[in-house]
Amino acid sequence: MINLRSERIREDKKSYWYRLRKQRCLIPVSGTFEHRAVKGWKKKVPYFIGEEGRDVFYLPGLYQWHETLDENGVVERVGSFGMLTHAGNEVMANIHNDGPNKHRM
Repeated sequence: MINLRSERIREDKKSYWYRLRKQRCLIPVSGTFEHRAVKGWKKKVPYFIGEEGRDVFYLPGLYQWHETLDENGVVERVGSFGMLTHAGNEVMANIHNDGPNKHRM
């Protein structure tokens, strides 16, 4: 699973993510990285985003289980998850300012 747009989970009943909306989870993280494009620079500038005074915090997500076959034909149950995103606030929209998912947080 990939990053999930929260708007589609709540509103788009035809969305794949809408069907998973009750399979919620919390993802423990120490922080995330966002990359800011700067005009004239070849590389984006990485920003580490975390909560001041906290070693760990939680991000919202959705999960799903699916079955796969290993090389011996044994069925294994494998889980995956994706992090929920939404439109960025003023600060995050300025940092995450490039690419197909720009201005998200």
